[in-house]
Amino acid sequence: MKYLVILLALIFSQGALAQEQEDPLKSYLVAKKPTKDFQIINENCAIIIEMRDENIEEKKKEGEENFYTAADDYMFYQASALEFLVKKKTKIVTPKVRYLIFVMTDGKEIYLDTKAMGWKWILFSPESQPKVTYPANMENDYKEYFFSSVVNFN
Repeated sequence: MKYLVILLALIFSQGALAQEQEDPLKSYLVAKKPTKDFQIINENCAIIIEMRDENIEEKKKEGEENFYTAADDYMFYQASALEFLVKKKTKIVTPKVRYLIFVMTDGKEIYLDTKAMGWKWILFSPESQPKVTYPANMENDYKEYFFSSVVNFN
């Protein structure tokens, strides 16, 4: 029962978030190319953005019990998402830097600040704009992202 309530809360909160913001990627874009603390991403992959220590402490202050419940749920969905990605032979990247530079096939670069992204994932193909997602949505978002475009990916 506890997990059903949490799952429903996650679904409703993600629905509200989607309505509030059509493209969550926009919240994390930066206009200027980073000069330090960055990683270049230029191939098909899934990127796991881990929550930073300062974000963890901030979330704990909002309610430590709620934080640990959310963390437990996240770990469950993360394991399922990782299992799915491994089956699909998808490269998985876990950056230890603040900024990501996505290089598109046309040479365009997209700059992203991961500082406030905690526990979000990104799907990327150089042929499509990166897509912010969540482990609970991985299978559907993966299929939609990689198979609804011209990307040829397992």
